[in-house]
Amino acid sequence: MQLPNKLLRDYKRLLRLLNSGAVFTAVDTETTGLSPETCRIIEIGAVRFDKSGLLSTFNTLVNPGCPIPGSSTYINHITDEMVASAPVIKSVLPDFISFVGNSILIAHNAPFDLLFINRELERSRMPSMENKA
Repeated sequence: MQLPNKLLRDYKRLLRLLNSGAVFTAVDTETTGLSPETCRIIEIGAVRFDKSGLLSTFNTLVNPGCPIPGSSTYINHITDEMVASAPVIKSVLPDFISFVGNSILIAHNAPFDLLFINRELERSRMPSMENKA
């Protein structure tokens, strides 16, 4: 089986970065919907790793301050009851930003996750993330 050229280039780039000592953070968010303007993050999960393997993990539910639509719960299985006592995003973001540090970000749908994270940072009057992705 032959790998598509882009996938092969990405793989070679990742190997070069790993061999250079780079640290990566794989990030995933769950949200109340698809619009960063009107919807909110309800969970942030991340793992930091380098060439040697897993370095640390970060995971928290987030109270969005609004009801979670049934359509979102259907997809991510996160309910209003689960986030009722969770911290609000403004208190989660400093710990998350500290966790990520200056690592290179990886995400299945990086544009989506980073749009939501940066919109929440903006709402919280914090600087946006400038990490490579």
